[in-house]
Amino acid sequence: SAIFLKQFTDYTWAHLDIAGVALTERERGYVPGGGTGFGVRLLVDFLQNWT
Repeated sequence: SAIFLKQFTDYTWAHLDIAGVALTERERGYVPGGGTGFGVRLLVDFLQNWT
């Protein structure tokens, strides 16, 4: 997909091809039941520390 998306911009960009657990049936530790938001905390932490 990154090669396909590249044709639409001249800006520097990153394509994160992340596949993780999307849904869980029950709560497990800090992961809530339902939508897990896999990768969101990693992305937010990265962006907050990117200077």
